[in-house]
This record gives sequence, structure tokens and C-alpha cells, in this order.
Amino acid sequence: MTCASQLSPSFIKQILRRENQLRLSAEVREKLLVPTVRDVPDGWLGVMESLQQQVASEFGLPEAVGLAAMRQAEQLLPGDPEVRELSLYRKYNRCINGNLAVGDVAPNPTVHHPQTGAPLHLLDLLQCSTSSSLVIFAGSIT
Repeated sequence: MTCASQLSPSFIKQILRRENQLRLSAEVREKLLVPTVRDVPDGWLGVMESLQQQVASEFGLPEAVGLAAMRQAEQLLPGDPEVRELSLYRKYNRCINGNLAVGDVAPNPTVHHPQTGAPLHLLDLLQCSTSSSLVIFAGSIT
């Protein structure tokens, strides 16, 4: 079975170019404006996943391999400027290293209760205090 790391650099770039072409197309932009997509939290992710599944299929790849090639392109071809520009996941990544260090007091931002939607402080939701040990993992698979 083929895995994304076995694809040639030029093939991965072709896949990324096609993904980019479709992502910028009028058809996809229209799909993103449909109220059932626009008004649903993360509704756009379904459109993007469908687009990536289409690209994998067009290139005759198993879905898992095609998605990995698009989503892991920068790890597969580190330092490649074209990949950095084409890769949706890298191009629009706004992550930055924060300024917290081990031992700092945890921030206590306002969040919304998952069941009621009521605003409350994160530490209240976790039923912790700043004197307790606290580890928060946050991230995104997108």
C-alpha cells in the first residue's frame, strides 16, 4: 500500500496545485456561502474535506494517502517554498509561540459552558483553582 511519504515531490506539488485551484474556484466559494454551511460551526470544514477527497480521487490515490499528502506536505517536503505557498494548512496558519512558561499562573479566560452556553471562567468550568496543577491541551486537526 502506498503512503504519502512514498509519493514524489513533483506529484505532491501537483496534488497541492489542484487542491489550491479547486479551493479558489467560484464553485467552492459558492458552497462556502450556503447558509447551511456558513451558519454551522465548522461547516466549512466539510466543504474542504470533500474537496480534498475529490482531489485524492482525481489522482487515483486512496483517500488516506491523498489527505495525508495535502495535510502533511510541509513535513514531507520541508523547506520547499512552493509547498509552503500552496499548502492551505501552512499558508493560513496563524499559530504563534505564546509567552507562558512552566510554573506560570494559568490564564483564566471566559469560555462558554458546553451544555448551557453560559459564560464562565475556564478554571470554574474545570473546578480548579490557580493553586492546583493544571494541564490544558488544545489543538486542531485541520
